[in-house]
Amino acid sequence: MNSRRRDIQGLRALAVIAVILDHVIGWPLGGFAGVDVFFVISGFLITGLLVRDAAAGTLSLGRFYAKRLRRIAPAAVTVLVVTTALAWLLFNQPRFWSTAWDTVSALLFVSNWRFAAEGTDYFHQGDAVSPLQHFWSLSVEEQFYLVWPVLVVLLIALVGRRVVTIGAAEDGASARPVDEQRTMRRQRVVLGLVLAALAAGSFAVALWQSTENPTVAYFSTLTRVWELAFGGLLAVAAPLFARLPTAVRFMLGWLGLGGIVASLLLVDSSLAFPGPWAAPAVVATAAVIVAGIGGRQPWLFPLENPVSGFLGDISYSLYLWHFPVLVFVLLLVPEQSLTVTIAVLALTLAVSLVAYFLIEQPLHRSPWLRGRELLESPATPAVEGPGAPASEKPVASAPTGSAKPASEPVESQDARETDTDDAPVVASRPAVAVASEPPRAVVAARAGSPVSDRVRARALAAEAERARLRAELAASASASATVPASASPSSRPVASTPAGSPTGRQNVEPEAGDRGDRDDRGRLRDARRGAWQAWRERFGAQFLGAGLGLVVIVVVVAVTVQLSVKGEGPLPLAVPSGVPAAGLGGDGHPEPAATGDDQPGDAAPVNPEDELQAELWNAASATEWPSNLSPSMDAAISETSSRNPAKGCFDLGGTPDFGRCTWGSGDAPNHLYLVGDSTALAYAPAFREIADRSGGQWKVTTVGLYGCRFTDVLVQNDGDGVMDACPQRKADVAAQIAADAPQLVVVSNAYALGNAADRQPLTVAQLVGSTLSLASRFDTPGHVVYLAPPPLGANLGACYSPVKSPQDCTAGVDGAWNDFQNSFTAAVAAQGTGDHVVSSLGFTCVEGFCPAFAGTIPTRYDQVHMTPEYAVRVAESIRWELGAQGLM
Repeated sequence: MNSRRRDIQGLRALAVIAVILDHVIGWPLGGFAGVDVFFVISGFLITGLLVRDAAAGTLSLGRFYAKRLRRIAPAAVTVLVVTTALAWLLFNQPRFWSTAWDTVSALLFVSNWRFAAEGTDYFHQGDAVSPLQHFWSLSVEEQFYLVWPVLVVLLIALVGRRVVTIGAAEDGASARPVDEQRTMRRQRVVLGLVLAALAAGSFAVALWQSTENPTVAYFSTLTRVWELAFGGLLAVAAPLFARLPTAVRFMLGWLGLGGIVASLLLVDSSLAFPGPWAAPAVVATAAVIVAGIGGRQPWLFPLENPVSGFLGDISYSLYLWHFPVLVFVLLLVPEQSLTVTIAVLALTLAVSLVAYFLIEQPLHRSPWLRGRELLESPATPAVEGPGAPASEKPVASAPTGSAKPASEPVESQDARETDTDDAPVVASRPAVAVASEPPRAVVAARAGSPVSDRVRARALAAEAERARLRAELAASASASATVPASASPSSRPVASTPAGSPTGRQNVEPEAGDRGDRDDRGRLRDARRGAWQAWRERFGAQFLGAGLGLVVIVVVVAVTVQLSVKGEGPLPLAVPSGVPAAGLGGDGHPEPAATGDDQPGDAAPVNPEDELQAELWNAASATEWPSNLSPSMDAAISETSSRNPAKGCFDLGGTPDFGRCTWGSGDAPNHLYLVGDSTALAYAPAFREIADRSGGQWKVTTVGLYGCRFTDVLVQNDGDGVMDACPQRKADVAAQIAADAPQLVVVSNAYALGNAADRQPLTVAQLVGSTLSLASRFDTPGHVVYLAPPPLGANLGACYSPVKSPQDCTAGVDGAWNDFQNSFTAAVAAQGTGDHVVSSLGFTCVEGFCPAFAGTIPTRYDQVHMTPEYAVRVAESIRWELGAQGLM
């Protein structure tokens, strides 16, 4: 019979659609809870499979893990290989290597821990999303699959699986179990208690960590395993739920479906997740599953219909492929229009269908990793699959009395991604007479144990094959015991002791056993050969059709890439206002500035920003990346701040030695402090250059802490140790400045909104006022400069690709930057202390465009921070800005 749970297939379809739409269009808001629906389904099906196999006496860890590998690995490995290859072709080098390590993590089932660790790293906050990030949920499941079956086997062994026999005859012909049901009930109780404890402990961790560290909580196995355990509890208690009246099942089904939809629509990322706000989706999914244990739910038509069933069948492929498709399409076409959205969804469906019919389904049904299981296959050719009617599926008939009890729960679907059955495609072979002794699985079924028809059929076939092998071995032993000594020169005299006597067994069993082993290996070899032949015959036409579909997809994608990667030509930029007409040649490129009447010493001072503006203008209008960038964009992105000479002065730990963080002549008459968060760190090479080129007039001390804004209020930062070190670092720096009484103090912080330590949001005015409040502790009124950071740039990890136009990495001046700059200007003027504000637009942007390079130097290594090389390049511009205000 076809034991597929149609309602579960419908749940899979609903879950995967919610996840895909959430990723592609950002709706529904709680679409990410679709993963939690999958977790409950997985826990239910896997635990149900283990419990049933244990009841049938056929539980095998080797067979279980082989089945999981056969089901999960082909499709997943294909996605990993294709994604890694495309990353090598399309991504920049740092992003490619990050993706390659994501692939390794996925293969080792530790993706969730890798992404959790990266999410808490301050310097990786601006990284582009990984095309393999969705593998985190598969890693959580596989970690559960690796541990839970072993624990089930240990618990079953602890409870006891032995069948007690009474009045057994000497020949073993009659034996009957007397406490089989009691043993299996005890097993279910023990498993249920363990699962309940596991769920309770994991949920408690989720409640705690979702508040303390939301990023780790989202990815952690410890905060997610309660959902899988909850599904396992449903499987353990299935015999109880099977007795529910139809009216109760009707209400549970609809209430559960409504609860899932409500969770997907109402839960959003601002709520603590997964503890407690994953619970509504988990409980609602459990309600639908419980409602279907006693039989089909034809009234639940949104789930039990052919479309939902088919989407459930391909849900694994849809989930695997949708995120790489989305990431690569948006890399090539950054602006997500309605057309792009439709293309992403259509390409996801097309690739998933090809992968399902070409790789996932055929290899799932193949004889790969089945071993001796091939000898236990049904005696008729298998004609099975999603489209095969139930009457065509091979089912071994059970002896009279072994029929499935009417009250047995319908929970016989295999695993998380199994669609219909896991039976291999096998070649026909003659049926074998079944021994008169009933197999243990049949005895258990007669006692009322919850054993499915498919498990019973497998057990019957296995027992029949073993009986046949025993009969052949016995016949071989008898024949060899009566062979005359003269039959072979190498034969030895054999006494006429009957084969059944101890002496006869001692003489013939080794030879008969060897022959039996050889015969057994031969039968296994023949069975494997026949199974592969039948598999090729069944899937040959399917391979051809899916292969043609793959060719069409590759051609369409290749043409699209060629048409889209180079952009639409130069940006329509006006001539930079800071560059006089004489500064541009006939081709629009900068020329050296003239010096009036060309006499030495008569030239007016030239603003160094004029030349920078021309370089920025050329960069913003370029359609190809320069080949002579130094450092290369790949090097700039991967090295981040590692080559910044002041990096150690902004690291975590104790407050650094101020002398070690000071550049220029120690006897210089003027002293300047540069303080702040990582924005100040990015400016440090520029101020070191100013000190080195001041002719002994200035010394510069650069000190701060990355992630720690120099404000009176403590701004929330999730980087490890930042919140603990920040208050003391600010206090130490303020005290040192007050003691030194320097000529200038430059403060530079990020222009970004944030939250206080209690996670209450802070406004622009609050952050600006808090910055001025901290600066008042320096006791240097009129000598404080608030240096603006560069405007927020493009996400280089996502936009930079050697096959794309640099215009994709050109950003505008963000609104937050303007808000902060205007607020600082107004607040400093209102304060009346004579402090100063310096803009960064003159050396980072041109006409509102902020490119990723200028001349031959990358301007940034991420969205916020300048490269050390470009910081040195803009040193003269910063000195010019300070001089223009009479400060230097």
